[in-house]
Formats: sequence, structure tokens, C-alpha cells
Amino acid sequence: MEDVLTFGYGVLTCIAVFGIVYGVIQLRLIKENSETAVDDVDDCKASLFTLRREYEEKVDVVYNLIKDLDGKLETLYKESIGAVNERFDEIDEELDELNKNK
Repeated sequence: MEDVLTFGYGVLTCIAVFGIVYGVIQLRLIKENSETAVDDVDDCKASLFTLRREYEEKVDVVYNLIKDLDGKLETLYKESIGAVNERFDEIDEELDELNKNK
């Protein structure tokens, strides 16, 4: 009977040792995988910041182009209004001359 108990304790001890070793190995693998995941996240953050900076620079360029275009359109608008007003003045003068000749 003692031999059976000793054998049972031996089997339980082996199972416990195997479980502990297996657990330690799994914990190391989890730690390595989590470190890899953290590195990947850091790389993604760096890429995101780089892309965000490039995006902001492009937005600034587009904003400046729109500002320049707006200024040019305003100048063109003022010139066009001046030209149209001059033409209206010419037409007014021609109409006045025509009315005088009647």
C-alpha cells in the first residue's frame, strides 16, 4: 500500500513540476508577445504622428493657396466691376448723345 501512495505522490509531484514549468514557459511567451505588441503599437504611433504632420503641412499649403486665390479673385472682381462701370458710363454717354441728337 505504501508503494501505491509513494507512486501516487510521485505522479502528482511530476504533474505539479510539469505544470509549473509549462506555466513559466507560457508566461515568458506572453511577455515576449506583449513586448512585440507594444513595439508594434509604438511603431504605429510614430507612423501616425508622421502622417499627421505631413497632413497638417499639406493643409497649410492648401490654405495658403486658397488665401492667395481668394486675394486674386477679389482683385479680379474689383477690376471687372471697374471695367463694367466704365462700360456703363460709356453707354450712358452714348445714350445722352443719342438723346441730344433727337
